[in-house]
Amino acid sequence: MSRRWFTALAVSAAGMVVGTVLLAGPPDPPDGPVGPTYKTLAEVEPRTAINETNTPGDEACLFRITRPGSYYLTGDVTGVAGRHGIVIESGVVTVDLMGFALMGLEESGAGIIATDPHGEICVRNGEVTMWGGGGIQLGAGGRGFVVEGVRASSNGAEGIRVGAGAVVRGCSAIYNLGTGIGVAEIGVIESCAAKNNGGGGVETSTGCTIRGCASAENAGAGFIVESGGTISDCSATQNEFVGIMAGAGATVTRCSAAFNDGDGVWVGGNSMILENTCTGNGRGGDGAGIHALGACGRIEGNIVSNNPRGIDVDAGRNMVVRNYATQNGVNYDIVGGNIVGTIVTSESAMNSATNANMNVSF
Repeated sequence: MSRRWFTALAVSAAGMVVGTVLLAGPPDPPDGPVGPTYKTLAEVEPRTAINETNTPGDEACLFRITRPGSYYLTGDVTGVAGRHGIVIESGVVTVDLMGFALMGLEESGAGIIATDPHGEICVRNGEVTMWGGGGIQLGAGGRGFVVEGVRASSNGAEGIRVGAGAVVRGCSAIYNLGTGIGVAEIGVIESCAAKNNGGGGVETSTGCTIRGCASAENAGAGFIVESGGTISDCSATQNEFVGIMAGAGATVTRCSAAFNDGDGVWVGGNSMILENTCTGNGRGGDGAGIHALGACGRIEGNIVSNNPRGIDVDAGRNMVVRNYATQNGVNYDIVGGNIVGTIVTSESAMNSATNANMNVSF
């Protein structure tokens, strides 16, 4: 049994040393090592590094992930002609790029690709650039993807393409040859930016939500929102097609569509177009600030200005109220059979009007 001893000086009330006393530690000290303890590598970094030892590739890819788990990069990766960067052949996988870049080349495959039908995959925090086969492609047959904090740029196809039930958050897609960001049905895209892509900026399928995003100077539409989708608090600027294209049963609220070559907002039937600002669209020679092609929708509280046509409604049974259309080639172009608030064309008429559902046209 070990025992620690030390000497203490006994001091009298007068301040004089009067003797010494030997004191001992506890007779039965607790078991365990004496001194500092150390964690294992697995405890310090409970993830798997992506490298030739842990995730070896083959003739088709640089690295291959075949088991569920959390993986991370330890440095930048440079692509090789004819090969993908990272292939994921398992579900329940997280890939943390750790701020590093996957850098491809024109003859390479995709930067990160998941084979069908694997889902529940997350990719975050880094850059995927210059891959000939596209940036991130997470299989259309899978479900439950998350992509966040990724910059997809200058890829030879789409920047980011993910399957159903996905969340894409805080990403940017610029100068990709195809669509910037694409999501299959029942997905969410938020706080993202798409610019100068060769296809559309942001494209979604049925029942998706887009919020707080910006899409500009793309060769296609700024945003495509399919049937049953919603888009809110977004801006579509200087795209070479429509600013925002929404299918039947969609909701477009508090968005800005400006200086697009086609319509600012193009929408199908049974949709709500509420409190948007649409200005300077139709740069290609024709276009409306808001263009409703279907029936049974609601167009309310929008500001529409400096377009060839302000609010253009091609079908009946829509409600058009409380809008402000000004300085358009034609402020209102609405077919018969719609419910339209009183349209006033002067400030004095507006001040004297009693109809709270009027439309204003100065």
